[in-house]
Amino acid sequence: MYVPHAARSERILEVCGTPENVAMAEYVHAFLMSTAERLWKEACALQPGLRRGDKSAFMVGVVGGFSDKLRGARREQQGAGLVWTGDPALASYFQKRHPRMRAAARSRTSRVAAHALGRAEGQKVVLHRPLEGKGAGGRLLPSG
Repeated sequence: MYVPHAARSERILEVCGTPENVAMAEYVHAFLMSTAERLWKEACALQPGLRRGDKSAFMVGVVGGFSDKLRGARREQQGAGLVWTGDPALASYFQKRHPRMRAAARSRTSRVAAHALGRAEGQKVVLHRPLEGKGAGGRLLPSG
């Protein structure tokens, strides 16, 4: 998206859905970003070969590893007869909001070792159910 006051194009994250699902997405995003940041700091302490320029590839790897873990869990649940069907209304809304959106080819990272390390760490991440109510840092889901 082009940002006029910065006079450049930037990537933005847009979240669409019901208020409950948007709140959950906000929680998961904050959790993953803080977890990836913590894992990066731990990896830097244990892996002296990591450089500042490897951070982005590592963080992308953490998110990719977590995504792999979720896909594996979905396959296991399908084997048990639990099938997620998605939200047709959300898919329709998204198509109307972004009619020209098409899938794009994924790019490969040039920082392969950092990405692989992040991906391995991401597969170990455990996401716990959020608490409801008000708390420090704004990471709790609103009650009700």
